[in-house]
Amino acid sequence: MEKEIIGHQLTNKIIKLFFNSKSQNFCLNINVPNLRYKDIRGVKLVKLARRKPIGKYIVRKDSKGIPYYWLTTDRTIKKIEDDTDLWAINKNFISITPIDIDMTNYKFINKKDDENY
Repeated sequence: MEKEIIGHQLTNKIIKLFFNSKSQNFCLNINVPNLRYKDIRGVKLVKLARRKPIGKYIVRKDSKGIPYYWLTTDRTIKKIEDDTDLWAINKNFISITPIDIDMTNYKFINKKDDENY
């Protein structure tokens, strides 16, 4: 029952975000705290926290024997900034962060003064 209530809340928020957005070129990063429904304080629209991964890269092989690299999940963070996904989760909120799909650095591409890169 609790999962259905959370799902209903999220669905309503997501529909509002998409219909009220002027851009359709984004996806959503959604984090739900591992809590009972009654302990979740609500839903927050927030930005991503900035963290630097630390740890090791582990080399593994897939079922065809092709190597791939897995980064361990240790991360650094000194202070959790307000209104970020980490802040929301730590405060028992569901976090929703719109993520731009096109991460192209247009300022760099459009830079005309150095054409001999």
